[in-house]
Amino acid sequence: MDKINWGIIGCGDVTELKSGPAFSKVKGSALVAVMRRDEEKVKD
Repeated sequence: MDKINWGIIGCGDVTELKSGPAFSKVKGSALVAVMRRDEEKVKD
């Protein structure tokens, strides 16, 4: 497999501080979608 596309449902503090940064360091992966109830915060 060359590339893994992934998405996050529920982008709270844990995702922003722990999961998200770790996933972004995985070679061959790309964040392609996020879901958060607050539209303004999801843009961040």
